Amino acid sequence: MGWAILPPGLAAAVEKVRQPYNLNALSQAAAVHCLTELRPEVDAAVQRVVAERARVEAMLLAMDGLEVTPSAANFWWIAVLDSAARVSAAMRDRGVVVRSFHAHGGALTRRLRITVGTPSENDRMLEALRASL
Repeated sequence: MGWAILPPGLAAAVEKVRQPYNLNALSQAAAVHCLTELRPEVDAAVQRVVAERARVEAMLLAMDGLEVTPSAANFWWIAVLDSAARVSAAMRDRGVVVRSFHAHGGALTRRLRITVGTPSENDRMLEALRASL
């Protein structure tokens, strides 16, 4: 399930290509349940991600060899000074998988996308990233 807040013109364009009945009844019922009865749990999970994102982002910003794009999402968009392919491979060798965009070429050859995890996962990621830079 997803939603978007769009300018009217863009919303009309999206509506033109949207498949009819693109969300089945079971998925709709699950979404309603999450947004009503499970709302406190969902809100708590969001707050944990927001707090962890801020904690780790501060550490990423303090590292040499990185450019960190400010994020309001559940991931960090990072440029490494070296090759993203090399850094992501070195991190994988240390047991941490991140997404490298090196294969897209151009300005993306230095970019990594790193998802916010739990505090222990993020600590492992930071350790692997430091060792891989």
